[in-house]
Amino acid sequence: MCLLRDSIVKNGLLVPLTICSSVIVDGYRRWLICKGLGWTDVPCFSVEGDPDQLRIVAQTRSTEFGRTDKRSFVGRYLVEHRDATAGQIAHTFQWSPIEVEDLAGVPYLIPELKVAYDGKRITLSDVWHISKVRDVGQIQLLADGTDEIFERAEAMHRETRSARRRSMVSRPRGKGYNALVAERDNPKEAGLCLLKAKAQTPMDGWKACMDWVLGNNSQ
Repeated sequence: MCLLRDSIVKNGLLVPLTICSSVIVDGYRRWLICKGLGWTDVPCFSVEGDPDQLRIVAQTRSTEFGRTDKRSFVGRYLVEHRDATAGQIAHTFQWSPIEVEDLAGVPYLIPELKVAYDGKRITLSDVWHISKVRDVGQIQLLADGTDEIFERAEAMHRETRSARRRSMVSRPRGKGYNALVAERDNPKEAGLCLLKAKAQTPMDGWKACMDWVLGNNSQ
């Protein structure tokens, strides 16, 4: 931002803003700097189309919009547009169909499901959810057929995430932590400490628990 401001002060605004339906789709930072400099008029290009789509097109031309951002966006888009094809998405956002398929997760499919995708038995939206499931899960999904595979893949992915969370919660604590807890007379004091703390946020609750573990009952 500082380098951009210095450039605008020295050379003026070299690249006009791009506006669609009174919305800035490209050049928001340039507009902020010009506004901060006290400019009342800023050169603009006016274009027609969907402001949200045009903003994505502009962002993807920036080096700050990397593959992870693109993949996240494609996932959200496919959830909202279940019948969208790679060609349609590529045309809308000025990407290549191969890049769209890669972002949607086609390379992560087992060979049998790639054949199903090429044969249009599953959609690109199905692929997005299936690709997040491990190979064993993909084999199970295919064994149960391609009907409603989107919902089944989504449920399987959600269950996998829940199981991972449960395993993380149930992991044994370190010896030092267990030793501190063992020194406390009554484990119910932890709940009492939380009530006394009147925790309003998760962070407040965490601090109250640590105070109990460490024997600091100042709260």
